[in-house]
Amino acid sequence: MNDRIFLYPYAGPGGRNYIKQQGTLQDIEKLHILLEENLVLHFYCDDADDSGKPDDLIFEGTAHFDPDTKSWYILIDESSYRQASDEIRKAV
Repeated sequence: MNDRIFLYPYAGPGGRNYIKQQGTLQDIEKLHILLEENLVLHFYCDDADDSGKPDDLIFEGTAHFDPDTKSWYILIDESSYRQASDEIRKAV
């Protein structure tokens, strides 16, 4: 997942996923991403298929700044959720 950022989508549909998870912060730094309003980013989260085999959840979201908390958050595009195995099948 070289170009994707780790993000556990904890906020639920339409919720604000504040960028506070250590893995998310590390990936943003490693990829030299400068957050800006309405920046579309690509994410992944650990997941598994029904048999327990790793199959990351991948999705897109948009960065926004909350002036009240002075912190960045992500609004996830709910229609973008898919499994990594779906991407591999498309490429073949």
